[in-house]
Amino acid sequence: SNTYLEPPNEQKVKMKLTGAEASPLPGGLLDVKQLRIETFTVDGKLEMVVQAPQCTYAVMMAGVASSAGHIEMQTGDGKFHIEGDGFLWRQNDSLLIISNRVHSVIQGGALKLSAT
Repeated sequence: SNTYLEPPNEQKVKMKLTGAEASPLPGGLLDVKQLRIETFTVDGKLEMVVQAPQCTYAVMMAGVASSAGHIEMQTGDGKFHIEGDGFLWRQNDSLLIISNRVHSVIQGGALKLSAT
């Protein structure tokens, strides 16, 4: 499924969610195999890729995906990579929480972090 940017960029894809196979579960849930989430910038560049072998996707809960299994995320330029086991992803606010055995790699340059 695709999610589009806000006007005036409503023709541009903000996020693409795909899977190799999706099976319905009770309660409006989907069991998704080979989940792949891609997000894009306003100018169409790949921003981030998230991949997981399996997850439960709650369509009616504004797109919440979760799994006790493995997940990997990397930025579009490949400079930041994080992986771990067990995750929760909320589509609406682009929140990704990785629970266990988290490992991250930053390649080249400095990573700018801001505290709020």
